[in-house]
Amino acid sequence: MGEKIIYDHMMEKVWYNFLKSIPMTKYNIYIHQKIPTKLQYFEKYKIPITIETTYGGIEITLAHNLLMYYGLQDPENQHFFLLTGNCIPLKPFDSILLDKKSYFNLFDPKKESWYPRGNNALKYFSKKVISKANTNSVIYRDHAELIIQYDNIGKIETIKDWLSNTRCKEIIEWFQIELSADEFVHLTLLRHWNKDNELNITIYKSYSGAIIFAPWNDMDDYLIFKSKKPNCFTYEDIDMNELQYLFDSPCIIGRKFLRTCTVNNKPLDVVMDQLYSKKPKNIIASKYRFKFDNLFKKFHENINKYKKKRLIITLILVCCLTINKILGIIGLLILLAVDSIRYPSYLSRKR
Repeated sequence: MGEKIIYDHMMEKVWYNFLKSIPMTKYNIYIHQKIPTKLQYFEKYKIPITIETTYGGIEITLAHNLLMYYGLQDPENQHFFLLTGNCIPLKPFDSILLDKKSYFNLFDPKKESWYPRGNNALKYFSKKVISKANTNSVIYRDHAELIIQYDNIGKIETIKDWLSNTRCKEIIEWFQIELSADEFVHLTLLRHWNKDNELNITIYKSYSGAIIFAPWNDMDDYLIFKSKKPNCFTYEDIDMNELQYLFDSPCIIGRKFLRTCTVNNKPLDVVMDQLYSKKPKNIIASKYRFKFDNLFKKFHENINKYKKKRLIITLILVCCLTINKILGIIGLLILLAVDSIRYPSYLSRKR
Protein backbone atom coordinates (compact mmCIF):
# COMPACT_ATOMS: atom_id res chain seq x y z
CA MET A 1 0.00 0.00 0.00
CA GLY A 2 1.60 3.25 -1.11
CA GLU A 3 1.09 6.43 0.86
CA LYS A 4 2.16 9.99 0.19
CA ILE A 5 1.57 13.05 2.33
CA ILE A 6 1.46 16.53 0.83
CA TYR A 7 -0.49 18.10 3.69
CA ASP A 8 0.66 18.87 7.21
CA HIS A 9 -1.24 16.00 8.76
CA MET A 10 -2.03 12.33 8.48
CA MET A 11 -5.16 10.67 9.86
CA GLU A 12 -2.76 8.50 11.80
CA LYS A 13 -5.02 7.12 14.54
CA VAL A 14 -7.66 6.09 11.98
CA TRP A 15 -5.05 4.22 9.94
CA TYR A 16 -3.62 2.63 13.07
CA ASN A 17 -7.06 1.30 14.01
CA PHE A 18 -7.56 0.08 10.46
CA LEU A 19 -4.33 -1.97 10.52
CA LYS A 20 -3.86 -2.90 14.17
CA SER A 21 -5.34 -6.40 13.89
CA ILE A 22 -3.93 -7.13 10.41
CA PRO A 23 -0.74 -9.21 10.10
CA MET A 24 2.10 -7.05 8.80
CA THR A 25 2.80 -9.67 6.14
CA LYS A 26 -0.34 -8.48 4.33
CA TYR A 27 0.67 -4.87 3.71
CA ASN A 28 3.49 -2.37 3.45
CA ILE A 29 3.42 1.37 3.98
CA TYR A 30 5.62 3.96 2.27
CA ILE A 31 5.35 7.57 3.40
CA HIS A 32 6.60 10.60 1.50
CA GLN A 33 6.32 13.40 4.03
CA LYS A 34 6.59 16.91 2.66
CA ILE A 35 6.77 18.62 6.05
CA PRO A 36 8.93 16.66 8.54
CA THR A 37 6.67 15.77 11.44
CA LYS A 38 7.15 13.08 14.07
CA LEU A 39 4.57 10.33 13.60
CA GLN A 40 3.21 8.37 16.55
CA TYR A 41 2.61 5.03 14.82
CA PHE A 42 4.18 5.16 11.35
CA GLU A 43 7.52 6.92 11.74
CA LYS A 44 9.48 3.89 10.53
CA TYR A 45 7.65 3.85 7.20
CA LYS A 46 9.04 7.14 5.90
CA ILE A 47 11.14 6.81 2.75
CA PRO A 48 14.69 8.19 3.08
CA ILE A 49 14.49 10.87 0.37
CA THR A 50 11.69 13.29 -0.52
CA ILE A 51 10.78 15.76 -3.24
CA GLU A 52 9.55 19.31 -2.66
CA THR A 53 6.04 19.23 -4.10
CA THR A 54 3.71 22.01 -5.21
CA TYR A 55 -0.07 21.96 -5.60
CA GLY A 56 -0.99 20.45 -8.96
CA GLY A 57 2.66 20.25 -9.99
CA ILE A 58 4.48 17.47 -11.82
CA GLU A 59 6.57 16.97 -8.66
CA ILE A 60 3.61 15.12 -7.14
CA THR A 61 3.84 12.50 -9.89
CA LEU A 62 7.59 12.22 -9.32
CA ALA A 63 6.91 11.68 -5.61
CA HIS A 64 4.28 9.05 -6.49
CA ASN A 65 6.78 7.28 -8.69
CA LEU A 66 9.44 7.43 -5.99
CA LEU A 67 7.05 5.70 -3.59
CA MET A 68 6.40 3.01 -6.18
CA TYR A 69 10.14 2.61 -6.70
CA TYR A 70 10.55 1.67 -3.02
CA GLY A 71 7.41 -0.44 -3.09
CA LEU A 72 8.50 -2.46 -6.11
CA GLN A 73 11.55 -3.66 -4.20
CA ASP A 74 9.20 -6.02 -2.35
CA PRO A 75 7.90 -8.61 -4.87
CA GLU A 76 4.85 -9.26 -2.66
CA ASN A 77 3.42 -5.77 -3.27
CA GLN A 78 0.74 -6.05 -5.97
CA HIS A 79 -1.27 -2.82 -5.74
CA PHE A 80 -0.15 0.68 -4.76
CA PHE A 81 -2.69 3.03 -3.19
CA LEU A 82 -1.42 6.54 -3.91
CA LEU A 83 -3.04 8.68 -1.23
CA THR A 84 -2.79 12.00 0.56
CA GLY A 85 -2.58 12.53 4.29
CA ASN A 86 -6.22 13.55 4.61
CA CYS A 87 -7.50 10.17 3.40
CA ILE A 88 -9.16 7.51 5.51
CA PRO A 89 -10.05 3.85 4.76
CA LEU A 90 -13.81 3.35 4.46
CA LYS A 91 -13.76 -0.45 4.60
CA PRO A 92 -12.32 -3.16 6.85
CA PHE A 93 -8.99 -4.41 5.47
CA ASP A 94 -10.21 -7.93 4.62
CA SER A 95 -13.14 -6.64 2.57
CA ILE A 96 -10.82 -4.94 0.06
CA LEU A 97 -10.63 -7.17 -3.01
CA LEU A 98 -8.99 -5.93 -6.21
CA ASP A 99 -8.51 -7.36 -9.69
CA LYS A 100 -5.19 -7.30 -11.53
CA LYS A 101 -5.98 -3.80 -12.73
CA SER A 102 -5.21 -0.17 -12.01
CA TYR A 103 -8.07 2.02 -10.78
CA PHE A 104 -8.70 5.62 -11.82
CA ASN A 105 -11.50 8.16 -11.46
CA LEU A 106 -11.55 10.11 -14.72
CA PHE A 107 -12.51 13.77 -14.82
CA ASP A 108 -15.41 14.36 -17.19
CA PRO A 109 -14.05 16.12 -20.34
CA LYS A 110 -17.57 17.43 -21.00
CA LYS A 111 -17.44 19.43 -17.77
CA GLU A 112 -13.81 20.50 -17.83
CA SER A 113 -11.63 21.56 -20.75
CA TRP A 114 -8.23 19.86 -20.89
CA TYR A 115 -6.98 22.21 -23.58
CA PRO A 116 -5.12 24.41 -24.35
CA ARG A 117 -3.25 23.59 -21.12
CA GLY A 118 -2.65 20.04 -22.35
CA ASN A 119 -1.38 21.09 -25.77
CA ASN A 120 2.25 20.19 -25.01
CA ALA A 121 1.27 16.57 -24.42
CA LEU A 122 -0.12 16.44 -27.97
CA LYS A 123 3.46 16.49 -29.24
CA TYR A 124 3.98 13.03 -27.73
CA PHE A 125 0.53 11.41 -27.38
CA SER A 126 -2.61 11.16 -29.48
CA LYS A 127 -5.58 13.16 -28.27
CA LYS A 128 -7.67 10.02 -27.73
CA VAL A 129 -5.33 8.69 -25.00
CA ILE A 130 -4.64 11.94 -23.13
CA SER A 131 -6.67 11.63 -19.94
CA LYS A 132 -7.04 13.59 -16.72
CA ALA A 133 -7.83 11.52 -13.65
CA ASN A 134 -7.73 12.02 -9.92
CA THR A 135 -4.14 11.78 -8.73
CA ASN A 136 -5.26 9.55 -5.85
CA SER A 137 -5.44 6.19 -7.59
CA VAL A 138 -4.57 2.50 -7.34
CA ILE A 139 -1.72 1.24 -9.54
CA TYR A 140 -1.24 -2.45 -10.30
CA ARG A 141 2.33 -3.75 -9.97
CA ASP A 142 2.90 -4.48 -13.67
CA HIS A 143 1.79 -0.95 -14.52
CA ALA A 144 3.98 0.59 -11.82
CA GLU A 145 7.02 -1.15 -13.32
CA LEU A 146 6.17 0.29 -16.74
CA ILE A 147 5.49 3.80 -15.46
CA ILE A 148 8.84 4.22 -13.72
CA GLN A 149 10.87 1.90 -16.01
CA TYR A 150 11.84 -0.06 -12.93
CA ASP A 151 14.20 -2.45 -14.71
CA ASN A 152 16.29 0.46 -16.02
CA ILE A 153 16.70 2.37 -12.76
CA GLY A 154 20.01 2.13 -10.98
CA LYS A 155 20.59 2.62 -7.29
CA ILE A 156 18.83 5.67 -5.86
CA GLU A 157 20.52 7.28 -2.86
CA THR A 158 19.77 10.98 -3.29
CA ILE A 159 17.02 13.10 -4.77
CA LYS A 160 19.47 14.04 -7.53
CA ASP A 161 19.81 10.36 -8.46
CA TRP A 162 16.06 10.08 -8.74
CA LEU A 163 15.45 13.21 -10.80
CA SER A 164 18.27 12.39 -13.19
CA ASN A 165 16.86 9.01 -14.26
CA THR A 166 15.52 8.83 -17.81
CA ARG A 167 11.84 8.34 -17.01
CA CYS A 168 11.70 11.34 -14.65
CA LYS A 169 13.23 13.53 -17.36
CA GLU A 170 10.74 12.22 -19.93
CA ILE A 171 7.73 12.87 -17.69
CA ILE A 172 8.90 16.42 -17.01
CA GLU A 173 9.27 16.97 -20.76
CA TRP A 174 6.06 15.27 -21.87
CA PHE A 175 3.73 16.83 -19.31
CA GLN A 176 4.53 20.53 -19.28
CA ILE A 177 1.03 21.48 -18.19
CA GLU A 178 0.25 24.68 -16.30
CA LEU A 179 -2.19 23.28 -13.76
CA SER A 180 -2.80 19.77 -12.41
CA ALA A 181 -0.03 18.18 -14.46
CA ASP A 182 0.03 15.35 -11.91
CA GLU A 183 -3.50 14.35 -12.89
CA PHE A 184 -2.57 13.63 -16.52
CA VAL A 185 0.48 11.38 -16.22
CA HIS A 186 -0.32 7.84 -15.08
CA LEU A 187 -3.57 7.21 -16.95
CA THR A 188 -2.31 8.84 -20.15
CA LEU A 189 0.83 6.69 -20.14
CA LEU A 190 -1.09 3.45 -19.54
CA ARG A 191 -3.60 4.22 -22.27
CA HIS A 192 -0.74 5.16 -24.61
CA TRP A 193 0.70 1.69 -23.97
CA ASN A 194 -2.66 0.10 -24.90
CA LYS A 195 -3.50 -1.05 -21.38
CA ASP A 196 -7.18 -0.04 -21.51
CA ASN A 197 -8.33 -3.61 -20.91
CA GLU A 198 -6.28 -3.68 -17.72
CA LEU A 199 -7.82 -0.50 -16.29
CA ASN A 200 -10.87 0.04 -14.11
CA ILE A 201 -12.00 3.57 -14.92
CA THR A 202 -14.93 5.35 -13.33
CA ILE A 203 -16.00 8.63 -14.92
CA TYR A 204 -16.26 11.47 -12.44
CA LYS A 205 -18.00 9.43 -9.75
CA SER A 206 -18.26 9.80 -6.01
CA TYR A 207 -20.91 7.97 -3.97
CA SER A 208 -21.78 5.44 -6.69
CA GLY A 209 -18.46 3.70 -6.90
CA ALA A 210 -15.22 5.65 -7.11
CA ILE A 211 -12.59 3.44 -5.45
CA ILE A 212 -11.10 6.59 -3.91
CA PHE A 213 -13.98 8.85 -2.94
CA ALA A 214 -14.15 12.64 -3.04
CA PRO A 215 -17.41 14.54 -3.68
CA TRP A 216 -17.80 17.51 -6.00
CA ASN A 217 -21.27 19.00 -6.30
CA ASP A 218 -21.32 18.89 -10.11
CA MET A 219 -21.01 15.09 -10.12
CA ASP A 220 -24.14 13.28 -11.30
CA ASP A 221 -24.11 11.06 -8.22
CA TYR A 222 -23.43 13.81 -5.69
CA LEU A 223 -25.61 13.45 -2.58
CA ILE A 224 -26.51 15.88 0.18
CA PHE A 225 -26.28 14.88 3.82
CA LYS A 226 -26.23 16.87 7.06
CA SER A 227 -22.44 16.87 7.22
CA LYS A 228 -20.63 20.12 8.06
CA LYS A 229 -18.33 21.24 5.26
CA PRO A 230 -16.43 24.46 4.58
CA ASN A 231 -16.99 23.59 0.91
CA CYS A 232 -18.71 20.80 -1.05
CA PHE A 233 -15.82 18.33 -0.76
CA THR A 234 -14.07 18.83 2.61
CA TYR A 235 -15.35 17.28 5.82
CA GLU A 236 -15.33 19.13 9.14
CA ASP A 237 -17.99 16.93 10.75
CA ILE A 238 -19.41 14.03 8.77
CA ASP A 239 -22.96 12.91 9.45
CA MET A 240 -23.21 9.27 10.56
CA ASN A 241 -25.77 8.57 7.85
CA GLU A 242 -23.29 9.67 5.21
CA LEU A 243 -20.43 7.71 6.75
CA GLN A 244 -22.59 4.57 6.87
CA TYR A 245 -23.62 5.16 3.26
CA LEU A 246 -19.96 5.34 2.23
CA PHE A 247 -19.11 2.29 4.32
CA ASP A 248 -21.77 0.28 2.47
CA SER A 249 -20.87 1.68 -0.96
CA PRO A 250 -18.13 0.35 -3.30
CA CYS A 251 -15.82 3.20 -2.19
CA ILE A 252 -12.65 1.99 -0.43
CA ILE A 253 -10.85 5.21 0.53
CA GLY A 254 -12.33 8.59 1.46
CA ARG A 255 -10.49 11.86 0.83
CA LYS A 256 -10.69 15.41 2.15
CA PHE A 257 -11.14 14.84 5.88
CA LEU A 258 -9.82 17.64 8.08
CA ARG A 259 -7.42 16.60 10.83
CA THR A 260 -10.03 17.58 13.44
CA CYS A 261 -12.93 15.96 11.58
CA THR A 262 -15.60 14.38 13.79
CA VAL A 263 -18.69 12.20 13.26
CA ASN A 264 -21.72 14.01 14.69
CA ASN A 265 -19.23 15.60 17.11
CA LYS A 266 -17.76 12.22 18.13
CA PRO A 267 -14.07 11.39 17.47
CA LEU A 268 -13.61 10.09 13.92
CA ASP A 269 -11.04 7.43 14.90
CA VAL A 270 -13.39 5.95 17.54
CA VAL A 271 -16.36 5.72 15.16
CA MET A 272 -14.26 4.27 12.34
CA ASP A 273 -12.79 1.68 14.71
CA GLN A 274 -16.33 0.52 15.46
CA LEU A 275 -17.18 0.35 11.77
CA TYR A 276 -14.09 -1.71 10.94
CA SER A 277 -15.51 -4.54 13.07
CA LYS A 278 -18.59 -4.75 10.83
CA LYS A 279 -19.19 -6.05 7.32
CA PRO A 280 -20.13 -3.54 4.58
CA LYS A 281 -23.19 -4.23 2.41
CA ASN A 282 -21.46 -3.11 -0.81
CA ILE A 283 -24.57 -1.47 -2.20
CA ILE A 284 -24.37 -0.21 -5.77
CA ALA A 285 -27.25 2.13 -6.48
CA SER A 286 -28.44 2.95 -10.00
CA LYS A 287 -27.94 6.41 -11.48
CA TYR A 288 -31.70 6.95 -11.19
CA ARG A 289 -31.54 6.23 -7.47
CA PHE A 290 -28.90 8.91 -7.06
CA LYS A 291 -30.89 11.42 -9.07
CA PHE A 292 -34.00 10.71 -6.97
CA ASP A 293 -32.01 10.84 -3.71
CA ASN A 294 -30.40 14.07 -4.78
CA LEU A 295 -33.71 15.74 -5.61
CA PHE A 296 -35.29 14.52 -2.38
CA LYS A 297 -32.35 15.63 -0.24
CA LYS A 298 -32.21 19.05 -1.88
CA PHE A 299 -35.94 19.46 -1.26
CA HIS A 300 -35.54 18.35 2.35
CA GLU A 301 -32.57 20.68 2.81
CA ASN A 302 -34.53 23.65 1.49
CA ILE A 303 -37.45 22.82 3.79
CA ASN A 304 -35.10 22.70 6.79
CA LYS A 305 -33.41 25.89 5.68
CA TYR A 306 -36.67 27.77 6.12
CA LYS A 307 -37.87 25.80 9.13
CA LYS A 308 -37.55 28.76 11.47
CA LYS A 309 -39.66 30.88 9.15
CA ARG A 310 -42.55 28.44 9.05
CA LEU A 311 -44.29 29.84 12.16
CA ILE A 312 -44.00 33.40 10.87
CA ILE A 313 -45.35 32.37 7.45
CA THR A 314 -48.21 30.46 9.11
CA LEU A 315 -49.06 33.43 11.32
CA ILE A 316 -49.03 35.73 8.30
CA LEU A 317 -51.37 33.40 6.42
CA VAL A 318 -53.71 33.19 9.43
CA CYS A 319 -53.67 36.97 9.75
CA CYS A 320 -54.41 37.34 6.04
CA LEU A 321 -57.32 34.92 6.25
CA THR A 322 -58.62 36.68 9.38
CA ILE A 323 -58.28 40.10 7.77
CA ASN A 324 -59.98 38.73 4.66
CA LYS A 325 -62.94 37.54 6.75
CA ILE A 326 -63.13 40.85 8.62
CA LEU A 327 -63.02 42.75 5.34
CA GLY A 328 -65.74 40.46 4.03
CA ILE A 329 -67.97 41.21 7.02
CA ILE A 330 -67.27 44.95 6.72
CA GLY A 331 -68.07 44.76 3.02
CA LEU A 332 -71.37 43.00 3.74
CA LEU A 333 -72.31 45.62 6.33
CA ILE A 334 -71.52 48.40 3.85
CA LEU A 335 -73.71 46.75 1.22
CA LEU A 336 -76.56 46.49 3.71
CA ALA A 337 -76.12 50.12 4.67
CA VAL A 338 -76.15 51.20 1.03
CA ASP A 339 -79.28 49.14 0.40
CA SER A 340 -81.05 50.73 3.35
CA ILE A 341 -80.35 54.20 1.94
CA ARG A 342 -81.26 53.25 -1.63
CA TYR A 343 -84.49 51.34 -0.81
CA PRO A 344 -85.90 52.91 2.41
CA SER A 345 -89.60 52.08 1.64
CA TYR A 346 -88.77 48.42 1.11
CA LEU A 347 -86.90 48.30 4.37
CA SER A 348 -89.68 50.12 6.18
CA ARG A 349 -92.33 47.77 4.81
CA LYS A 350 -90.23 44.81 5.99
CA ARG A 351 -90.22 46.25 9.42
